[in-house]
Amino acid sequence: FLGWLYNVSSTEEIPYVFSISYQDLEDTLGPEYMKRIDVEFQKLGSRGVTLFTGSGDWGVGNLTNAEGVCTRFRSDFPSSSPHITSLGATVFTSPTREEGVTFSSGGFSEVFPRPSWQDKAVTPFLSKTTTPTRYFNPSGRGFPDVSMVGTNFQVVVNSR
Repeated sequence: FLGWLYNVSSTEEIPYVFSISYQDLEDTLGPEYMKRIDVEFQKLGSRGVTLFTGSGDWGVGNLTNAEGVCTRFRSDFPSSSPHITSLGATVFTSPTREEGVTFSSGGFSEVFPRPSWQDKAVTPFLSKTTTPTRYFNPSGRGFPDVSMVGTNFQVVVNSR
């Protein structure tokens, strides 16, 4: 992944938008590696490039102990980077109720601190959640940044 970023950064003319499908779990990567990738994201941002990534494909991952009990939620990377736009998916469960789909991830980074621009949304969320904070880092960068209907929707092409 870092090699791809180096190649893109060293190319003179590049697209202004990249959609990245790659996700990994933060705890499987070293913090320094993720921070190095984040520097490359910032470099691309300084060139006017926007980076999008899906928030993950497995819901809230978790770390379990020998008895199979969840001890901590696992964060996705690069969704956890503050320099990428993370996209989540929702579904309408009734005509008036929209909720996150089980295959779309979300959470809080263990590596990257929460940027101040997230405080307005995250602080009220943290005051309402019933999930104990021992499962996640409440001061980490929250993701996804935005979610939209990602399943059970109609696609129309050429009026069909």
